Amino acid sequence: MPVGFIFPIVAAFIVYRGIKKCFQTNESYDKKDFFERFYILGFPIAVKLVVVFVLFTLTALIVAYKLQDVHPILSEYMQTAIRAISLIYAFLNFYLLNRSFIRLVGLLRGKEEPINGESQARSER
Repeated sequence: MPVGFIFPIVAAFIVYRGIKKCFQTNESYDKKDFFERFYILGFPIAVKLVVVFVLFTLTALIVAYKLQDVHPILSEYMQTAIRAISLIYAFLNFYLLNRSFIRLVGLLRGKEEPINGESQARSER
């Protein structure tokens, strides 16, 4: 099976699981306004990630271009590397979006939900 066929399948799985996880987190509170919350919470995350990944990808492309004379095989793998970076972007986008849903649900319930001990560290201050 060609490697190019695997990327769309993995990307579709990441998108499916990411949306499903965000939906389940929203459902755990009030089962309302999922689409509005999804877009409102997702927009700032997407903008930040796009800026970071564009800078990262441009830097990687410049380095690969400069090194292609030294290592000609790099140019063959750049498309694969860019696809892998896009999968990482999709995963991070949904991971951060779900964390935002968790924080929102916590705020709507009137308490802050701990995320990796963040609340515990604040209470110790």
